[in-house]
Amino acid sequence: RDSEKRQTILNAISSVLSESLEFERIIYKAVHMVSELMEVEVALIFSLDTESQELTLVAHEGASNEFGGDIDGIKIGEGFYGGVAKTGQPTVVEDASPDPRLSSPEVKKMRIQIQLIVPLVLKDRIRGIVCVAMRRPRQFFPEDIELLTAVGTQIATAIENARLYEKEHFAAQRLAVSERNCRRLFENASDAIWVHDLEGNITVANEAVEKLTGYSVEELIKMNVRSFMSDESLNLAGQ
Repeated sequence: RDSEKRQTILNAISSVLSESLEFERIIYKAVHMVSELMEVEVALIFSLDTESQELTLVAHEGASNEFGGDIDGIKIGEGFYGGVAKTGQPTVVEDASPDPRLSSPEVKKMRIQIQLIVPLVLKDRIRGIVCVAMRRPRQFFPEDIELLTAVGTQIATAIENARLYEKEHFAAQRLAVSERNCRRLFENASDAIWVHDLEGNITVANEAVEKLTGYSVEELIKMNVRSFMSDESLNLAGQ
């Protein structure tokens, strides 16, 4: 029954992570479902910033914000969390005292007894780590490590997809703003500006062209530039 329950939740996680491309929505659902799947009191998800080489705490459940602040920004190779991010090897921590970050007053308040830390791996690259922990004695078995590792791959995939989507969305927004700015400059320019195709048919014109020619923009886009240019100018334009 336990195996069936875990498989059901694992399938649910896969379904939830694939139904949205909004990073915050995905990550908070993921940390909650990890907590349920592993039946733990604390769940943490860190994303690896490749530029700063730091682990950023992107979601947590069962832990205070003060706790999160103390373990945020861990460097690769630093302590247990940074070690897993560097080696890619899952780790079970029963004694956190050797790790300065895990021995701070805020972390000690959590009274964590045991932790399981696994990497988030996608396409042979470490993208972060996920940690589950208990405040009371608990054993983590090889099947627990295997299960959390499988979930970690799904989370890494979802994070990557969400970030790609955000980048594309941001780029589209910047393009739209740039286009609006260019349009505003075009429309408000004091110089007469128009665009015509290779046959000379006017496709776009600004208000200054209206003032110069006496025709409205609506009228102009039905006209040809030959109506306004001398033979000499037409010859030059052709060249």
